[in-house]
Amino acid sequence: MKPQIMKTSIMCNPMTPGNRSGLADVMTLKSRQQTMWASGDFAVIGTTLQIVGEELCEAMDLRSGQRVLDVAAGNGNAALAAARRWCDVTASDYVPALLDRARERALGERLPLKIEVADAEALPFPDESFDAVMSTFGAMFTPDHQKPAKEMLRVCREGGKICLAAVRTRAPLRRPSERAGDRARVIPQEVVWISVTDEGVGIRREDMPKLFQEFSQVDSSASRRAQGTGLGLALCKKFVEMHGGTIGADSVYGKGTALWFLLPADGPVRRTA
Repeated sequence: MKPQIMKTSIMCNPMTPGNRSGLADVMTLKSRQQTMWASGDFAVIGTTLQIVGEELCEAMDLRSGQRVLDVAAGNGNAALAAARRWCDVTASDYVPALLDRARERALGERLPLKIEVADAEALPFPDESFDAVMSTFGAMFTPDHQKPAKEMLRVCREGGKICLAAVRTRAPLRRPSERAGDRARVIPQEVVWISVTDEGVGIRREDMPKLFQEFSQVDSSASRRAQGTGLGLALCKKFVEMHGGTIGADSVYGKGTALWFLLPADGPVRRTA
């Protein structure tokens, strides 16, 4: 399976409505991040990750002439890899010093490369202006992961490709016992963490336990707007657990809900016979 998502999907780390509003002085945090990335010569370290950019472009199956945006491009590893495939590439980052090194590398290889100083959470590009959007690690360092996810989705054309390289995280998951009848253990595993957040009416705390129950709906009134059998999330729970993962939700009533699930990065662990 190619590690890509189509324009109709968003995949990112979870940021619940409560956490998003609780970020303290985001602008100060970003300023400190900019200073950190510009200090020393990070571009030298970044070149050791060149293979990631090459593999990302291969996974996206980039073709000559495609309009490609590299978000939080740093010193241009992925952007240059796309340029080597004759794509029309724009490298964006909010640290000018890193983009200067990307420009130098492009000139050294005689590759065309557009440079744009830009914040991943507020990209200065028109809607649907790129055929493919990518980021190698950079987007994962933004304070609010939902914002770059929405921005990347916005600037990518319908039917385009969005591909990310990110560091794996670890979380406790249930691991099947080696023998039938033994109790499952909970151990830290490398996981894929996926979250979808809305800005709807939210769910009351007392209704949260109903969320994953079969044939149960949070709003059971005759005037409810949402229709259905009450099986959707119950089935999601079963499917996620069949793959060795766990599912949950966080909600702030009146502000919105974040639905998330974790899956083992290496797939479900099967019990030996």
